[in-house]
Amino acid sequence: MLRKGWAWLVTEGITNNGGRAVTDTYGHIPNYMQGLLGTLPSTDENDQFLFLRERLTKSLKSASDEPLITAARVYDAVLAVAQGLHMYLQEGNLLKPPSFPPNFCASELLQIWPQGELLFQYIKELKGVQGTLGHLTFTKYGFHTTIQYDIENLISQGFIKIGTWKLGNMSSELELSSKAVFPGNTLNPPVDSIYDLSNMSLRVVTVKDAPFVVDNPDYKPDDPNSLRYTGYCIDLLLRLQEMLSFRFTVSLRATYGRQDPQTGSWDGIVKELMEDKADLGLGAFTINFERQQVISFTKPFFDLGLTILIPRYNSAVQKDVFAFLSPFEPLLWAVILVALCVTSLVLVICSNCTPEGVQRRRLLKDHRKHCAIRQEPNVAPMGIFHALWLGFSSLVNQSIDPGRLLFPTRITLAVWWISTTVLVSAYTAKLASVMTVERSDKEVSSLEELVRDSKMEYGCAENSSVVDFFEKHEMALYREAFQKMKKMNSLVASFHEGIRKVRGSFNVPRGTSGRFAFIGDSPILTFATEQEPCNIETTGRLFGAQNYGLGLQKNSPYEKHFSLGILSLREEGFFETLYRRWFAGICSSPGKGSKATNNRQLDIWSMIGVFYCLLIGIGVAAVMVVVDWLRYMCWTTTMTCKVKKSKDPCQCTSKGTKRKQMALQNVKKEAGLTLYSDDFKIKGIRY
Repeated sequence: MLRKGWAWLVTEGITNNGGRAVTDTYGHIPNYMQGLLGTLPSTDENDQFLFLRERLTKSLKSASDEPLITAARVYDAVLAVAQGLHMYLQEGNLLKPPSFPPNFCASELLQIWPQGELLFQYIKELKGVQGTLGHLTFTKYGFHTTIQYDIENLISQGFIKIGTWKLGNMSSELELSSKAVFPGNTLNPPVDSIYDLSNMSLRVVTVKDAPFVVDNPDYKPDDPNSLRYTGYCIDLLLRLQEMLSFRFTVSLRATYGRQDPQTGSWDGIVKELMEDKADLGLGAFTINFERQQVISFTKPFFDLGLTILIPRYNSAVQKDVFAFLSPFEPLLWAVILVALCVTSLVLVICSNCTPEGVQRRRLLKDHRKHCAIRQEPNVAPMGIFHALWLGFSSLVNQSIDPGRLLFPTRITLAVWWISTTVLVSAYTAKLASVMTVERSDKEVSSLEELVRDSKMEYGCAENSSVVDFFEKHEMALYREAFQKMKKMNSLVASFHEGIRKVRGSFNVPRGTSGRFAFIGDSPILTFATEQEPCNIETTGRLFGAQNYGLGLQKNSPYEKHFSLGILSLREEGFFETLYRRWFAGICSSPGKGSKATNNRQLDIWSMIGVFYCLLIGIGVAAVMVVVDWLRYMCWTTTMTCKVKKSKDPCQCTSKGTKRKQMALQNVKKEAGLTLYSDDFKIKGIRY
């Protein structure tokens, strides 16, 4: 027991004689005794101490200091009683010595000395009295206010002073002037067996939360070295085992632990630690105030926050027939339509309200009284339908001959062409982005939007620190979120159940009931987004900053060892290596994961609206053909009747060349215009 790995402490009964109490018969200090540590009351070598040493040396006729410390304590005790008694009598108090009958210590009739308590109070109030070992001042309990010891270390020459320990004002202070030598002639302090984890078997409890703790697919029940579980925290535990040389057994629990607000009792891992049924809590174990009151935590090994998990955009159920219209919002389309109509109206006004336009309309009005003709655009003033057609053709990048235009009309049309150029360019660029790049807009982008604007159902894991965060937070937004979760009854049993519920709502169209969002710890949800099927994603910034730590019993002696181990691993970059190993998933790999990629092919549903519009246009055109034939049949019948009743050549349906020329000449004379055969058509006659 005096070999290397042990430490021995002795008091002044051994140290005050310089180590002679531990010498052998030859006066030498054996090697196995060297390394003892001891305490010796400090002396300040004041006048009282020197006086006592001189008197004691003369009385004992020896220069040894062996009885000096004991004598100094007795001297100070007598001095304190004498000074207290002097003050007691000086204040005019009467002193009646106590009477001690024979065998008084065993007597049940022993009476308390009335003046004794008052005398003791005077002794405790001493001030400015110098003793051999220092000033005589006491606390209200009768102890010295200042206690100081020398730290002695036994070497081959005897005890030497290596430091000082001082207690004053309820605080201690240790000052070492040199390193201590321990048994075995070593400077390395031995590890106390109470705090040493070497060969100790720890009971570890955990909760399965990927990727921190998961089932080991390579587990072999017949192999004693095979672990049933693996994951981020299991790798951490194995690394700490290498550093601290402990053994462990792992068992599962359902939850980490939450306090019942009614009974105040705990469940889960916290309860196991409180009842001494476990030594270490492992996993995604959040450090919070309530848990810290009943158990201890190590330094954090993972920094995190809360985030929101939502289903991705699903183009298979979100069939947008008119996706080609999505580059512009509905309001912008409405503004473009209004602009087209207004511009067309301005074109008609500019074409017909100028002096030349008014004169032309007057002549044509007079002419129609004599001959039913239809003027072409370069002859007739511009009508509203022609203006709309001209504006629409510009909007879709098609060119038609506008005919002879007046200067105000040209200005209006030029401004419209510039506007359409900008609109078409913006539409083309945005359409390419919308049709070829995966939709990046998320259903919700923040917790506030989820709580106050979205119709999505949302929840979190019950009996978790997340619930405590929302329930006890002072911000109105978090309290409102908690109340809505209770009202919707959307709390789930575990993180796994919440993730499964979000995946299940992937096939539900946006904006309909059945879509679900889950709020939880960011590392667990981030890991879930990297696993197939790649149909979920996180959204919004992190909130509610938290930490994961290892849970231990309250005031556990192992806390320091585990905390120092975690800090050492942080400096080594061990946790970054673990993160890359366990959090990298297939969904973040290039060319893998979800069908939605940055350059996905267009499917039929992306362009089906274009074909719908084409079919509608073809149908309208076919109907107009039928309408034109009906109008033509009605017109020919009417013209035939007019020809029979009138001999006006302008209304004649004859196909003879002579009659055509006569009709042209008559129109020319009556309208006062110089017309050519291509400038107009007489109804019913093609020139």
